[in-house]
Formats: sequence, structure tokens, C-alpha cells
Amino acid sequence: MNEAKPHNKILLYALLVLAVIAGAGMAVLARTTSLASTAPRATPAPTSVTASAPSLALPTPTPPQGPVTTDGIQLLVGGIPQPFEQGTILPVVGKIMGQLDLKPADANFLRNFDLFLFEETPNTPYINANVIIIGNMPDMPHGDFKVLAIPLGDGHYSVELPCGMNGQWEFNVQVKAEGKTGGIRILVDIYE
Repeated sequence: MNEAKPHNKILLYALLVLAVIAGAGMAVLARTTSLASTAPRATPAPTSVTASAPSLALPTPTPPQGPVTTDGIQLLVGGIPQPFEQGTILPVVGKIMGQLDLKPADANFLRNFDLFLFEETPNTPYINANVIIIGNMPDMPHGDFKVLAIPLGDGHYSVELPCGMNGQWEFNVQVKAEGKTGGIRILVDIYE
């Protein structure tokens, strides 16, 4: 009556095997770590056959030091990253030009996005556009988002971008104006 069902026995056996493998791995790791941390030892005399265990030490990543106030931003032109400085005037669609401002928000990883659109000169703000930002992490297939920027009425279109983590983000800024669609693509390195 208390006999385990066959599939339960298989599950228990699999867990036992995993525990044994994990224990063996921990023992190897502990031995490797203790060997690496001991004082230098006498070197044995060389023999005709030399064997060495592979090193299990992994390099430790070095995050940026101190508070990060600006992100590394690159403009993607034909899929090729180019240097980019915020405030640079960019062609967006037709004769509509734009200036991008991207700053850290109050919460981790979030970014305040502002795109100022104008016709030919900054003195003529463009107020009839639809601006959508599609964000994704090129190296990780998760965390994608699509947000609509809010028109503020003076040529500025703003929204808070919900970046979920540190890393490189790609933002595809799509602008619909004058019956045409255009935009810009940027890469942003976010590290906090």
C-alpha cells in the first residue's frame, strides 16, 4: 500500500544521481579552490607523462565604479554602430528633424526619453507626429517592450522606457509624420 509508483521511483533515482553528481562537483571545486589558495609547494621532479587538471576559476567581471549618470549611446546607421552625442540633430522622416535626450529615471534601469521634432530648424516645432519606441536587448531574447511617446505640444515627445535590467539595449524609434514613417535606431549601454 505504501509502495512507490514506478514513475516516483524513477524520479527519486534521478534526484539521487543529481545529488551525487553535485556533491562530486562541489568536492572538485573545493579541492581546486583549496589548492589555489595554499602557499607555494615544492615542485615534483618531471616525469615523461605530465597531467594537469583544467582550471575552474572564472574571470570576475568588473562593473563600472561609482554612480553612472550617462549611458553609452551609439546611433545605428545601416545596422552599424556610429558615435552619437545627445542633442545632435538627426534626420527623422521627410523634412522632419529631431534631437534625442535620454537620461536615467528615478528607478533602476528606467530611462526618460524625450525626442524634440521640428521642421528644418528648431524654431519650428513639429506637433503632429506619432512616436513609438520599440526596445529590446540584442543579446537576450526577453524584456522587449513597445511604448507610445506622449506629445507635450511643443514638439517634444516623452515617455519613460521600461528597461528591465543592465546591459545593451536597442531602441527603434519610429516616427509617423506627414503621411510617412521614418525614424532612428540607437544602442544604449545601461549599467547601474
